[in-house]
Amino acid sequence: MSETFDIGPLTWVNEQINQSLDIVLANLTTVQNDITDTGPLRFSQTHLYQATGALDMVGLNGCKRLCNELEKLTGKLEKKSIEATPELITSLIKAVDSLKKYLQDLLNGAPDNSLRLYSVLNPLVLAQGETLDESELFFPDTSYSAPKDLPTKEIAESEFASVMSKQRLIYQTSLLEWLKTKHHSATNSMTEAVNNVYQIQTKKSNKTLWWAASAFIESLEQSDIAEQSAAKKLCRKLDQELRQLSLGTAKPHANLLRDILYFVAISNVVSTSILKVKEVFELDALIDKKTLSKPNKRDFDEVELDSLAQLVANLKHLREQWNEVSS
Repeated sequence: MSETFDIGPLTWVNEQINQSLDIVLANLTTVQNDITDTGPLRFSQTHLYQATGALDMVGLNGCKRLCNELEKLTGKLEKKSIEATPELITSLIKAVDSLKKYLQDLLNGAPDNSLRLYSVLNPLVLAQGETLDESELFFPDTSYSAPKDLPTKEIAESEFASVMSKQRLIYQTSLLEWLKTKHHSATNSMTEAVNNVYQIQTKKSNKTLWWAASAFIESLEQSDIAEQSAAKKLCRKLDQELRQLSLGTAKPHANLLRDILYFVAISNVVSTSILKVKEVFELDALIDKKTLSKPNKRDFDEVELDSLAQLVANLKHLREQWNEVSS
C-alpha cells in the first residue's frame, strides 16, 4: 500500500479485469431477477479467478482479497451451500461495482488504500460465517528495521530462557489486570516487559517486532483501540510469541508485524515510541482515518471473557514454572 502506486502494470491488465467483472455483474443481475436460479454464478467463478490472478500480478493485495472472497461466495451460492437472498446479491453487486471504481480511482492517481474496501468486503466474509479485521486490509512495508541506537542489554545465552519466562509472567499478569480494569499502570507494566524483551534480542527482525509491539501496547491507552476485539486477540498472540521465545522456538506469524503496525498507525496516543514507529514505517501516509469503522462492541465481552479465562487457567502453572526456573 503506497501513495506512489505504480499504475503502469495496472493499465496493461485493467481492461481484462473490467471485462471479467462486467460479465460477473451481468450474471449477478440475472440471479437478482430470479433468486431461485443461481446457475449463472457458475460462470462467474472462472472470470473472478482470472481477475484475482491479474490483481495478484500487479500487487494489489486488498483488491485480490476482495476478488477472492467474491469467487468463494459465488461458488457457495451456486452450489446452494449458502442461501441466495436479495440482500446478499445486492451486496455482491455493490462489491463488484466498488472494485471497478477503486481500480479506476487508482488509474486517476488515487493512493492504494485497501481499507476503503472494508465496508463492501466485510458483508461477504460475514455471509460465510467468518470474521474480518480491518488490519487484514492493511499492507505496510515491513522490510524496515528498528533504529540502530535502540537500548540493548547483553545477557548470557544460558540466561535467555529464564529472562524471557520472567518477562512473559509480568506481561501475562499485567494483561490480566488490564482486561479487568483498563488501568494505566497495567499497560505500563506490559510496555516495560515488552521493552525488556526487545532490548535482549540479537536478531534484527525480532528486535524490530518487539520494538513495534511496545508501541502497540502504548496504543491501548486509546479507548476505541482498547475496545476492539482484534486488539485483544493481538495481545494474546504476543503472549504466545513470548512463550515461543522462552522455549527457543520463536517463528513469528507472517502477519504479526502487520497487525501490530495497523494499531500503531491508527493510534492518536502521543508517545516517543509510537511517533518513531510511525516515522520508520511511514504509517501516517497509509491511513485515512475517515475510512476506519467503529469498534464492534458486540464481540467485546466475549473476547474479554475468553482472554480472562485463558489467563486465569495458565497463571498458576506459569508461576510454578517460574519458581522452578528461578530456583
